[in-house]
Order: sequence, then structure tokens, then C-alpha cells
Amino acid sequence: MRRTLPPGLPVQWLWVGLLLTAPALANAQDRPPIAAGTTPSSEPQSPVLFVPDSLPNAEPEPATPPPIAPAPSDGELALFQLEEQLSQYATKIITASRSEEQSGESPAVVTVLTYQEIRRLGATTMEELLNFVPGFQVTRDVEQGNAFRIGVRGRSKFNSEYVLVLLNGQRLNDIYTGGITLLNRYITVDNIKQIEVIRGPGSALYGSGAFQGVINIVTFTQDENAVALHYGTQSSHTVRMSLSQELGPVALYAFARYYADEGFQYRGVRDLYGQEGDTRDPVRTFDFLGSLRWKGLAVHIRHSERTEEDFLTFGTLQQNSSSELQRQTSIGASFEHQLHRKVHLGLSAGVLFDRWRGISTTIPEGTELSPGMPFPRTQRIGPLLDSFQISLAATVRINPIQSNELIIGTSYDHLNVTDVVYLTNQSPLTGQFTPNIGEYRGELSFNDPHQRNIGSLFVQDRQRIGRWLQLTGGLRLDYYDDVGLAVSPRAAVVATTPIKSSFKLIYGKAFRAPSFLESYDKNNPVDFGNPALRPEDIHTIEVSASQDHRYFYVSANYYHNITLNIIDYAPPRADPQNPYNAPTFANSDDTTSTDGIEVDLSVKPLQRATHQLFLRGTLSHLIRAVDAPMPSLFGSFQVNYKVWKLMFDLNGVVRQGFARLPEQPTYVILNAHVTFDVTARIKLQLLAKNLLNDQYRTLTLPLGTSGVPNRGFTFQGGLILRL
Repeated sequence: MRRTLPPGLPVQWLWVGLLLTAPALANAQDRPPIAAGTTPSSEPQSPVLFVPDSLPNAEPEPATPPPIAPAPSDGELALFQLEEQLSQYATKIITASRSEEQSGESPAVVTVLTYQEIRRLGATTMEELLNFVPGFQVTRDVEQGNAFRIGVRGRSKFNSEYVLVLLNGQRLNDIYTGGITLLNRYITVDNIKQIEVIRGPGSALYGSGAFQGVINIVTFTQDENAVALHYGTQSSHTVRMSLSQELGPVALYAFARYYADEGFQYRGVRDLYGQEGDTRDPVRTFDFLGSLRWKGLAVHIRHSERTEEDFLTFGTLQQNSSSELQRQTSIGASFEHQLHRKVHLGLSAGVLFDRWRGISTTIPEGTELSPGMPFPRTQRIGPLLDSFQISLAATVRINPIQSNELIIGTSYDHLNVTDVVYLTNQSPLTGQFTPNIGEYRGELSFNDPHQRNIGSLFVQDRQRIGRWLQLTGGLRLDYYDDVGLAVSPRAAVVATTPIKSSFKLIYGKAFRAPSFLESYDKNNPVDFGNPALRPEDIHTIEVSASQDHRYFYVSANYYHNITLNIIDYAPPRADPQNPYNAPTFANSDDTTSTDGIEVDLSVKPLQRATHQLFLRGTLSHLIRAVDAPMPSLFGSFQVNYKVWKLMFDLNGVVRQGFARLPEQPTYVILNAHVTFDVTARIKLQLLAKNLLNDQYRTLTLPLGTSGVPNRGFTFQGGLILRL
């Protein structure tokens, strides 16, 4: 089931949230991870997953004078200079092994999108950014409303449950679908320090859902004090503000953003019932993030709301008849403490509250479901679902000798769907239509409240042999009180050279536990749950090579996936709670193999004080992609030129046509981003999406081979004012 209402989010919320969380704010900038002109420490750093900005070294610092920090007004410039010195190879990450390390030496295939790379592209949401990661493709989907689907290495489903998304180490995937795109749409990137994308299995460290990728969104804990205002086509408007302050040992940070538009105008759209008409897809989003840091303690609170209206919910043409709300609130805390010179303790806790509510037209009045039998009235249905999840974790990092690192961790997670309501104007008992939307729970709802408890234990050991070789091995055990035990091993060999070459051989196994949707759905014309499902499993072997140079960076990766116990639709099962004779779910007995190649190339031919030129391209090829839900060949490109105070960026994605969507040939989405620094405090910005106004379509199950239309040309212009 699906959808929901609320009226628009008032802009005043933005100011109220800021006033409550950021008293006495003044100018302060985020400290760069490594001061300009210094050499990164070769010592491994502490595994901080919530706030990884300032990590204590395992060994005492050498007795040398500390580097002079840049002046507060130079914070953004310092980040730019730092990013220019580093590359994909040298960027510090924590997601690949829960310990800070250089990306090129990590035991995983990693893509890092830094603050400056995000600013160059002009992307405003995470969905846009992921299209510039090899192996990833994000497209529009209407099976659960105006949402997205994230495809990774040939696997793609409407709830994007094959990738795990973390915010500062805390899970964002919802309980009901196990995926990320039901409740998290249009994830803002304006407060992001960097996004670390692990391609391949990650269950050995993160458990279920880290099936073909892990995305860790690392937000700022301090940033420049700034306000931004933008206005554009479809009456779109954006207001955002970031404020930070250091009060002695306490660091405070607050960020808020509001976006709204009237929606793109679609003419002559045909829905799954063959109806044609015009529609729009208005969107409203609100985001707030506040954080506090004091010594080893870090606390953050996040709140997001999304409202979408009309369009093609469930593939049905909506004309002022559909509204959907997704709301998520999370609180996370972590504490880091050096127990001993060689022993570091990390504790974390978090709680995540979700709400999904919607109402939409599903069967229009007059629709002939059977010849000569028109539907008497318009049927409107939707979901109301509330849930929360609690997580507790402890990690101990031990460095018995300088060349060895042992990490042991344990965690407990409690998942709880607290309320499930079927919203409809047609009584499930009598079939009679009612003038108002009724709420039906219990036996009449589309699911039931359920709980799931998970206990986990993992261990990972990394051994450096000489200066250029590193071995990593790990194992994780996850026990589900409703599914059973899952075992996830990993192993990696990483060889590096003095000229910043890296060669990796990686093996990993991951699993995905059945979601509450797949296990417990009922009274649903779309699907019927199966509580006897087993987790899906994937075994992946990867061979990766990369080369870093002052003027370029290139990486190439080959992977081989073997997938077992795939959960898919099966013939209907006779049951009183399956009155619509909907298909159920079952584990497939077939084993699926997939191979692919991914290439990422960056070139910096000009690196002068007055002007710089940056070029980047990615290419992904699925070698075996029979009946795949995504193209076998796709990629991205970027051309960025900066001269004096003007920056121009032209970027886009290319996607080959494929069999599941024969009506959509190969297409290119072209975007542009221009900024001009008027003064040290004022920046003008222009953003243009889909410059060619290509009316392309993407795969969605309700609309079959015709696909769902995407937005054409859109534009926004505005300014950023540093306070």
C-alpha cells in the first residue's frame, strides 16, 4: 500500500529550528582534515562513524609545533586547496574498514565525492550525485509514488533495498521495505562534507542491506555561516542557512533547508488504464540538522519531511487527487575514548522514527476492469505506517603492534512497526463507497505491527606486510529472532607502490534479510507476504587497479557476482488474507551470475592560480545483463573550468537503451552550473538541469515497457551570502 497528505511546510519552520539550536552564533569554519602544507599521518586513525572530523591518533603525536590553522574567512578556500592536493586515492575515508585510511589503500572499491566535487557539479540531491559513481544509476519510479530507484551493478528494485545508506554511520533504510528510497527522497547535499560510496558487499561490517553497496553521508560538524536564496522555473524556491559556533571545547552546528516547486507540466500523459491527461509533480522538502561536539562526545539530530502531489502514483494519472508525506527524525550519539595507548573504545546509540502517509487515486470512475462493467466511483487508497528503530553499538580497536590493527564490535538493533493503517474511501467489508476516507487496522489493514531484534558480532584484522602490502580479513555474525543466523565473511589483499599505484583483490559475502513488506503484506492487490522467506545472499570477487598522478587519476574495476536465494514474485497463494489473489514472494532456486567492468578517469591539465581545468568521466559495462532492469552500458562526464572568479561546469549522464524499456532509446541528460564570486562574501549561482529538454522515460513496473516520464528543462538562480 502507499501514500499521503499534509499541507505545505511553512518557511517559518526553518527559522524557528535555527533559533532554537544556534544561540549566539558567530563566524567559524570547519577545520580541514589536514592543514595545508602538512603531510598526512601514516598512523591508522580511530574508527568514528558518527562524526569523523577529528580523530585521535593511535600513537602519541610527535613533539612538533602544530600547524597554523587558516583564518575563519578562508575556510572554504582551505577546503578547496586541500582537495586540489588530494585525489580519489589519497582522500581519507572511514566506511571501508571502520578506521580512517586513504581510499587507495582501503580493502574495498571506493568512490568519494568531496565537498568541492559536489560544489563543482551543482548537484542538489544525493540521487543526482550517485549517477556520477561507477556502477550506480538512479532513475525515477512511481510504484511507490513519485520516488526513485537506485540500481547497482545490474540489480534494481523500486525500493532500492540492495544498497545501505548511512548518515554519519547511522542507518537511514526504513523497516517496512528495507530500502532507502521510500522514506528518503531528494536527500539534500548542501550540508555534506563528503559521500563515501563502497561498491560491492559490505555486510561483514554493516549487516543486512549492505548487499551491493554502502553509502555513508558524512555531514559537516562546522561550516561557514551562510544563507542562500534561489528561485527558478516552476516557481521553485530554495532557502537554506548554516550556522556554527565554537564555545570553548563545545562546537555547535545547525543547518536548515526548505525547497518547494509547483511541479513540471506533463502534457498528454497515458497511465496504466489507458487514460490520457495533463498532470504535474509538485514537491516540498524540509531538512534540519543540528550537532554538538564536546571532547569525545558527539550528538546530532536530523529531521526531514517530503511532500509530493499528483503525477502518476501507482501508474495512475493523478489530477489534484494525490498527496504523500514521508517524515524521518533521527537522534544519534557517539563517544570516543582512548583506553590505552594501543586500545581505543567507540560507543554509539541512535533512534530513528519514520512516518509514511498518503492517499491517491487507484481506480478512476468509469474504468472498465471487465468489458462492459465500468467502475462506479473513483477509488482512493493509501497507507499510514509508523515505525522506529533503536541501535546500540560498541567497537574496540586494538593496535598490538604498529603494523597490525584488530577491530572487534558488537551491536543490538530493535526494529518496530508500531501502527499500520489502510486508508480508503471503499469499505473492505462491504465494498460500499464512503464520503470520507476511512481508517482500517488489524485484519483489514495491508500489514500488521511487527518487531524484529538483531544481535551482531564482528571481528576484523588488518596486517601490513612491509611497506606496500596489506591483508584484511573479517567475519560478522547476525542473529535475527525471526529469520535466524547470517554469516558474512570478507578478505582483501591490497598492494601499493611508491608511485601511488594500488592493486586490490577482494572477496566478500553479503545478505539481505526479508523486509516486513515481503514477509507480512496482506489484503493487497499488488502482493502477499511470505513469513517463511530466507535471506538473499551474494558472493562477490573484485579485482581493482588505480593510478594517482599530479595531472590525472584512473581506476578500473572488474567484479563477478554470484547471487542466491533471490526474493521475487511467485504464483498467488490461497489464503483468507489474500482476497485479491495477489502474487506472493518466494526464494528462487536459481543462481544468478553477473560480471561487470567500471572505469573512473579524472584529468587536471591546468592547475594555475588564475585558472583551472578539471575533466572527469565514468563508464560502467554489465557483461552479462540478460533481462536486467538497467542498461548494460552507462556512464557520466564532467568538464569544469575556473578562471578568476568565474566557475563553469558542464556535466551529464549517458544511458544506453535496453530491452526492458524498448520505447526509450539511448539518451543524454546534460546539466550546467555557473558561479561568480562578486565579493569575498557574495556568490551568484545558476543551475540548469536537462539542458536539452529531453523527454526521456525510465523503468517502472506499473507502466511496463512505456516507462515513466521525467522532468524536462529546469532552471534556478540565486545567491549565497556568507555572514
